Amino acid sequence: MPSFNIADSGAVRDGKTDKAAAIQRIIDECHASGGGRVIVPAGGVFVTGPFKLKSCVELNIEASATLRASLDESLYTETPFNNWSEGWMWISAKGAHHIAIMGTGTVDGRGTEFMDSEEPTHYKFVNGIDRRPHLLTLIGCNNVTICEVTFANAAYWCVHPAGCQDVLIQGVRILPSLKVRNCDGIDIDHCRNVRISNCYIESADDCICIKNRRDSTRFVSMDTGYSRAPKVAMQGFIRNMDSWSAMKASTQGANSSATPMKIPGSSSADARPTGDRSTGLLTC
Repeated sequence: MPSFNIADSGAVRDGKTDKAAAIQRIIDECHASGGGRVIVPAGGVFVTGPFKLKSCVELNIEASATLRASLDESLYTETPFNNWSEGWMWISAKGAHHIAIMGTGTVDGRGTEFMDSEEPTHYKFVNGIDRRPHLLTLIGCNNVTICEVTFANAAYWCVHPAGCQDVLIQGVRILPSLKVRNCDGIDIDHCRNVRISNCYIESADDCICIKNRRDSTRFVSMDTGYSRAPKVAMQGFIRNMDSWSAMKASTQGANSSATPMKIPGSSSADARPTGDRSTGLLTC
């Protein structure tokens, strides 16, 4: 698999310089060449504003590497929602296929730094709008793999696949500050064939939420065959999570002080995102 290093395109690991343009440039180059692996190299903190993943691209965040969100709220200009008060997009993809986020590094959303104080309702506003970014938003994507990465300090929702199909989320850690409201771990939104396994998730809101939003037709024009009304959520702390077991054991209602729960993995053959995920990115 061809490899592309973000440091070779001008991204710097100084923990302060926003190099979103350099990161986007190398993702675009990887995509245009037919696909491959975009590497966030070990041993540095790379600050970046919003960028988009493309088809046949694996974003590989190496051990001790960190992608960190820019604190410039004015950069966050795209939202997947009809209501602008419900969050903006940082890392995203729309209509992409065969994409992956892999590696044992960290994606840091800097959640509490978007707050004016540690009080849970004190957020910064830009022209009267709450511009806290969701950490990862995938809209209408197929064949998605997210493995082993640590998602830390989300400012809003963390992982949000919307209208996606064949999604594997495996071995990830989701660690937001429990002072941040709306810090959902994983929001599965009118998707098909999703498997979540061997994950550790903390949240002061929903650890995992299975839903169909009222504005779902804006995400992707696909007939999911589902009502837009249901929402099933689990809140608190979750270890060793399997999505199908979760759907059987889920509860509703807020309980941010919930004790840790362990849900055994399911052997159900129905939880079956397609393709061989053993090597990361699926063949395009």
